[in-house]
Amino acid sequence: MFHGKRWHLVCYDISDQRRLQKIQRRVAKQALALQKSVYVLNANQSELNEILNAIESMMDTSRDDLRSYPVPHPSQMWFGGAMVDVMRTNGLASTTQHIVKPDSWLRRLLLGKGGAA
Repeated sequence: MFHGKRWHLVCYDISDQRRLQKIQRRVAKQALALQKSVYVLNANQSELNEILNAIESMMDTSRDDLRSYPVPHPSQMWFGGAMVDVMRTNGLASTTQHIVKPDSWLRRLLLGKGGAA
């Protein structure tokens, strides 16, 4: 058990298209999509439990899969084969090899809703 908010990767594999769409709509309200069924979420323990329980209640647990992993802050995660290190002064993300400008969703995630420091 942890106190305060921390980052989590929430992933699911849903076998039925209708259930999948219903779950995607639910998860997208609280988390940011990295891929179609992979989301990053900043939540405390009760918020994490709430979203996982909501997803599980919509699943067919004999056919579907749900996983959650604690992860470091997204600025320390690998995106597109490069580790992102946010430089808040100019809104760019730098890697050890080159500088990349984050897509709008990544900018919102790393720098806040407005995309600026």
